[in-house]
Amino acid sequence: MTRRTRLLGLLLGPGLLALGPLTGAAAATPAPEVVLEATLEPEIVFAAPGSVVSLEATVTNTGTAEMTGGSADFEVPGDASIVGVEPGDGCEQVSPQRVECQTDATLAAGESATATFEVQLPGNMSETIVGDATLHVAGDNGGEDTVTSQLEVGPHEGYRLVVVPPEGVSGEAGGTAALPVSLANTGSVDIDGASLEVEVPDGATIAGATPDEGCTVVTPQRLECHTAETLVAYDGYYEVTVQVRFDDDAPAGELGVATIRGAGDEGGDDTVDTAEATLTVTAGGGGTETGDGGTDGGTGGGTELPNTGGDELADTGAAQLPVLLAGAVLLAAGGALLLRTRRI
Repeated sequence: MTRRTRLLGLLLGPGLLALGPLTGAAAATPAPEVVLEATLEPEIVFAAPGSVVSLEATVTNTGTAEMTGGSADFEVPGDASIVGVEPGDGCEQVSPQRVECQTDATLAAGESATATFEVQLPGNMSETIVGDATLHVAGDNGGEDTVTSQLEVGPHEGYRLVVVPPEGVSGEAGGTAALPVSLANTGSVDIDGASLEVEVPDGATIAGATPDEGCTVVTPQRLECHTAETLVAYDGYYEVTVQVRFDDDAPAGELGVATIRGAGDEGGDDTVDTAEATLTVTAGGGGTETGDGGTDGGTGGGTELPNTGGDELADTGAAQLPVLLAGAVLLAAGGALLLRTRRI
């Protein structure tokens, strides 16, 4: 063996020893596993208030092992509700907003399973993002995934008129407070003309309205207004500020509710709505209690007798008594003369 051959062997020997274990590790086969991938369609839901929409859930086993049994939990925000699921075998609705499903079935590698959830959007709001519907899936022997779909309420279809009241109105007894009310067209059709009626409880009266055009105080506690203007679709509104006067003797505390009714000149029942606003008296009427229970103008504890100091008369006006008696006699005489004169 030449010197050159021996040198090459020395260089290659350690390399071959090092490569041996690496080659063996690369040849090892990974253990089979379950990998789940879920989808929820559509990713964004956009529908009219109160609509029932379908969300299709799909779960695919993209792993190399067969899934043996699993679960799926579907949940929506509080303003929405789940009204159905298909297929429903193994599913339980634990609340209006949550469904839990369990299965013992298998899902082979590369296969998919589907389900459809029926969701009702809230009917008391429009053009609002409600929140996310959430689907979570998990295999009993491995694999899990979570996906969401955004729920958004669009505008109302057709006629829709709603009353927008204030949260509440407060003022002192004998004072006046503003009660702003609005009619809003949240539908997809223009409304030509609308009326507004406001009625306040006992203990309050209506002093007027701004603007006062088209408004009439038909009774001290009832106001009727009308506009011939067009309330355009989605964005039209009619607004009136009612001046409410609390009675002078109204007691402090919650007085009652003002009832507000709105109606469109067209659209029938779809353009009729009612609402209420609480009226509160912050300071009641009546005399102000003072001392030990008396009222303004009193002494609160009876009249204290004057200190006469024995035989000395107190300055109580007794010295003027003869003068007062004489005056009374003169008045009586004058009265008699007057009576006689009238008899003649």
